[in-house]
Amino acid sequence: MNASSPGSAFPFPSSSPSPNPNPSASGPAGGTGAATNTNATDPQSVGGGGGATLPPVPDNSVPQANPSFPSGVGNDSTPLSPQSTSSLPAGNSVRWCVTNAKEVELCKTLITYLQPVTPSYTWSCVQKVSYNACIDAIDALVPEADMVSLDPGWMYYAFFERRMMLIAIEDRPYGYLPHAVAVVNAQLCDKQARDKKRPNLQISDLRSLRACLPGYRLAAGWNFPAKYLLDNKLVTPKNTNPTLANDIEMFQSFFSKACMPSQEASVSICSSCTDQCTIPEGQKSIYEGYVGAFRCLMEGKGDVAFLRNGVVQDYSQTGVMALAWEQEFNSTWANLRMASEFRLLCPDGGCRSIADGPVGCSFGPARVPGIMVRNNLPSDMKQGIQNALSTASTNNDDFKLAVQQGKNVEELIFSSAMSRIELWNNLTRPYLDSTLESVDLISSWTALENLSNITMSSARRLLSKEGSLPFRLMQLVVAVVVSSVMLVLF
Repeated sequence: MNASSPGSAFPFPSSSPSPNPNPSASGPAGGTGAATNTNATDPQSVGGGGGATLPPVPDNSVPQANPSFPSGVGNDSTPLSPQSTSSLPAGNSVRWCVTNAKEVELCKTLITYLQPVTPSYTWSCVQKVSYNACIDAIDALVPEADMVSLDPGWMYYAFFERRMMLIAIEDRPYGYLPHAVAVVNAQLCDKQARDKKRPNLQISDLRSLRACLPGYRLAAGWNFPAKYLLDNKLVTPKNTNPTLANDIEMFQSFFSKACMPSQEASVSICSSCTDQCTIPEGQKSIYEGYVGAFRCLMEGKGDVAFLRNGVVQDYSQTGVMALAWEQEFNSTWANLRMASEFRLLCPDGGCRSIADGPVGCSFGPARVPGIMVRNNLPSDMKQGIQNALSTASTNNDDFKLAVQQGKNVEELIFSSAMSRIELWNNLTRPYLDSTLESVDLISSWTALENLSNITMSSARRLLSKEGSLPFRLMQLVVAVVVSSVMLVLF
């Protein structure tokens, strides 16, 4: 599939900068007063920020040029697209985009706490079917939404392809940093341990087994494991089905079956959970997200789940979310298993107890989710949104109760581990460096696939006698030379 088409792997920069130290804050945010129909096209509102005034915020839309970034590929200094520079309708509304009916209900609750902080704004909720649809709504010629909470994987896409900017991130207790981990049943590790010649289970042993995946483009559950599989040559790039993204084909070639239900059919994989493949519009599958992927593993729909660490501890039988999870889904304690029944599968081989933690047994540390807005959002509106989110998540007990650990069982809008919302007043790109590393190799393979396609197309044109012979020969020579250069670079 072409890298620029919807659902394909992203076109990324070829260089991968070193990750910055983990920021001290992290988290998404949002709010709305009234829910908007999925197909809503209400004009966007802007206007002055209400409530307390924040210190001046660096303007992400006019940073210093970054010579290491190619023009038009997510550079903070890249000129805005026509969609971004369109005139904004008058008004003082903030529209928070969410992806299902339950998130709409939570959003409507949260904005009642945001409204008093910014009395000059009217908050509302807009429902779309996916993160991708929310990004489209924000980046539309006539914007239908203003802000959205995104996983780092989708933040990467929103920044590099849509030039959206980060304004807030989730803060985690005690500086908690999420890691991308592979979780398996303890029996799988114990079975391998009985092999005296090779007692340690390897990631390569998962070939032809079943995978529980939290969602397309999610950093810890998709990008990091995809990079590992490519780095270690456990998979090769796939580009045989034009209706599927290349990285989806790659996962399907490694695992026999997988469970990753989605409202968007083009990124939905349901071969190991066929009963959850059809999701009513506006609803959420029980196997969606990091919590859903763990439930998929817990209920025997898969042999491995790619998760953010902390999910197993929180959602296993004695975890802080166990009782709320049981009540939410009318489960029984028999369905909730102990954390000791699962193991971390280390990328370097071998299994580790969940209680021993992920350091040294993960695909790497991931960023936490964040809230993104249009690049050209007026600075006073951005500051008003930031002020409302920070104030409510810090000082309003009702706001905190609705989203903090122990209550937000389905991780609606925010992750369940969030303690408060921290402001992000720096450029967006540095925050995404580690995520960039997790997907850079995928982009390299995509670029090579596209160059290979160009070369093959030129060769076919030469053989088919289309155009003059000198022209056809020139096309082939240029394609071969460019492909060779890119092979060296990648």
